[in-house]
Amino acid sequence: MRSVGGSPRAERESRWPVAASVARILATTVVLSALYVLTPFEQPASSKAAVRLGLSVLLLIVVVSWQIVIVARSPYPRLRAVEAVSISFPLLILLFASTYYAMDQTTPESFNESISRVDAIYMTVTIFSTVGFGDLVATTEAARVAVTIQMVVNMALIGVVAKVLLGTVQQRQAMLGVNHPAAGDRHRDPSD
Repeated sequence: MRSVGGSPRAERESRWPVAASVARILATTVVLSALYVLTPFEQPASSKAAVRLGLSVLLLIVVVSWQIVIVARSPYPRLRAVEAVSISFPLLILLFASTYYAMDQTTPESFNESISRVDAIYMTVTIFSTVGFGDLVATTEAARVAVTIQMVVNMALIGVVAKVLLGTVQQRQAMLGVNHPAAGDRHRDPSD
């Protein structure tokens, strides 16, 4: 059966970028999750949580910057932008969750109760979503600093996604000659 507007081969070829993107998102999420589950976070008290947190934020900045470059060079900028967000979100969540879990392991009084790895993810998502149920609370100054850093990084990441990533998609589409949907509506031929 032929689809309207193209051959079955062309239809299969147009699905390949989507399938590849979904595969990259799934593979990245599985690898990040496995690292989170398998990494031993129990460290001596002399280890600095600030160093872990600093490296985590630096890693997130590098990954998001790399994703922006990929979007800027991609023949499928919208698809790659969705992929960038889909990779950056779990990375953000798991990096901060690992920081909170490690803090709890080295300094049990960091939070109002002992937290598991699942609790750390829950707390990170709660902070990211700004829900703030109040059931898990940072009680030490170091833990409060870490939570504050997450809140700032959350706002910055949302700003990057909203401004930089969207702008990069629009610039790349303009370079490729693809109409932006909002602008294209005014100039679209009614027969389309």
